[in-house]
Amino acid sequence: MSGPERFKPTGTIALLVVYMIILLALWANVFFTLISRGVTL
Repeated sequence: MSGPERFKPTGTIALLVVYMIILLALWANVFFTLISRGVTL
């Protein structure tokens, strides 16, 4: 650790990962709901 250039914002990265997982889960839910209803895009 030789200064601010070695700083890794692990909290921000973790929040982004959680946010992306939630977004993917919501999109997958919508996608499978449309497929189960037989809606064609």
